Amino acid sequence: MIPVLQFIFGAILLYYGAEYLIRSGKLIAVKLGAPPLLIGITFIAFGTSLPELIVSIYAVISGASGIALGNIIGSNIANIGLILGLTAVITPIHFVFKPSRIDFYFLLTTTLLFGLFLYFETLTRITGILFLILLSSYSVYLYRTHKNEDFIVTEPYTWKMGLFFIFGIVGLWQGSDLFIKGSVTLAEYLGVSPLVIGTTIVALGTSLPELATSMVAASKNEPEIAVGNIIGSNLFNILAVMGIVLQFNDIIFEFSSISISVIIMVIFTMLLVIILRRYNCISRKLGLLFLIVYTFSIVWVFQTGTVQ
Repeated sequence: MIPVLQFIFGAILLYYGAEYLIRSGKLIAVKLGAPPLLIGITFIAFGTSLPELIVSIYAVISGASGIALGNIIGSNIANIGLILGLTAVITPIHFVFKPSRIDFYFLLTTTLLFGLFLYFETLTRITGILFLILLSSYSVYLYRTHKNEDFIVTEPYTWKMGLFFIFGIVGLWQGSDLFIKGSVTLAEYLGVSPLVIGTTIVALGTSLPELATSMVAASKNEPEIAVGNIIGSNLFNILAVMGIVLQFNDIIFEFSSISISVIIMVIFTMLLVIILRRYNCISRKLGLLFLIVYTFSIVWVFQTGTVQ
């Protein structure tokens, strides 16, 4: 019963955490003179990616670096395949690509670079430093390009919004933590191999904040926040989470054990850029396609159990 209660209560915290994060994030963005896309890529993406960071650091320190690596790869796959896919099936996502094309190209370049390091099996402290430098440079670019954009204030900003923002991050953080504990315990009880937990159960659990945030944003007709959250989260997972984790220890692995997952991660990112560039929309049919491919990747990992 305890794992089930952790699972349910974690899900409740995730939903309300996302609700408060969206409400306060919009107002804080306007107050700071930043557009919704910028707040989605930065503050909200940082808040929703905290579970990945904490789980990955704990995994590396505990000597379970495979879970940390699988968590990052699996989360990036889930963010596009599951989250954007499910969100689009429920509410088609209309998003103008051109104003944000540099952000998408940077995400694609970062993902390809990450894939290259994985292919050559070189996840070292130097690699982590490079990722952190890229993150810092991108953050400066975001601030300089978006700081002068004007937006109409539709709701007054109060000190309560700041508290709501903090409560939203804490709710997402603690909710995902409870969900992970419940999910992992249930998985072990059902006899699921621990070798696949990193890219499946843990990745799904740490991606739930992004799922809740994006779905709430889409339902409130805020596609910029929904898409920006995914862009920022995937970038944060690679550049910040992996960058910080590698400062604790190098990650030793065999590329053959994660090759299919890496290929799926790259393909998903390429499809996201190509589809939005061409159609400025993720339709229900495309969302369903994402979900099918995501389901295939999960089934494959469970069947092979090759993630170390």
